[in-house]
Amino acid sequence: MAIPRYYHTATLLNSSKVLVTAGDTGSSPTAACEIYDPSTSLWTITANMTTTLEYHTATLLNSGKVLITGGYSASSPTAACEIFDPSTSQWTTTASMATARYFHTATLLNSGEVLVTGGFPQAPSTATCELYDPSTSLWTTTANMTTVVYSHTATLLNSSKVLVTAGDTGSSPTAACEIYDPSTSLWTITANMTTTLEYHTATLLNSGKVLVTGGYSTSS
Repeated sequence: MAIPRYYHTATLLNSSKVLVTAGDTGSSPTAACEIYDPSTSLWTITANMTTTLEYHTATLLNSGKVLITGGYSASSPTAACEIFDPSTSQWTTTASMATARYFHTATLLNSGEVLVTGGFPQAPSTATCELYDPSTSLWTTTANMTTVVYSHTATLLNSSKVLVTAGDTGSSPTAACEIYDPSTSLWTITANMTTTLEYHTATLLNSGKVLVTGGYSTSS
């Protein structure tokens, strides 16, 4: 890449290119973005975001645009959101979330809405959730999770429901899991994982099962 960074995002676009956004350069958050073209194996610098960010999320919308939510900017969490349009290579701001947060998740639902869950707005963490509707560019709050959590995962299942696994409650990692049903806007507790975890990954397999790998568990 043109700029060294970490705590950034990388999103596969409909063009097969990859958009990398913001992150931390080692001294401070950055607003710089660039695009990788697999056909040429080259990076191209694109327009900066409107604010410096790290620990944010990036979600490809059905329109082909990319929604950025929350994150940590300069010295505090932010509720600000913006959208990248690959057809113009420009950023535009959109409505802010109700809650500033980072270490949260953002999941594209089958309805085209984006579900944001949990995160770290202030100690210890939050159970709040919100829905973004790209057709109106507005946020609405939805039911809180049963567990306050950050550094968790949220995976869209074949049933259109969303599985949230583990994370940190603000004092320690948890093994708790729950499922969000968009048809009822409610959360249901499901079986705990066999170990407490945070900073892990969760991947939907072709079988419909979810593979969780790695992470941090209590002390290692």
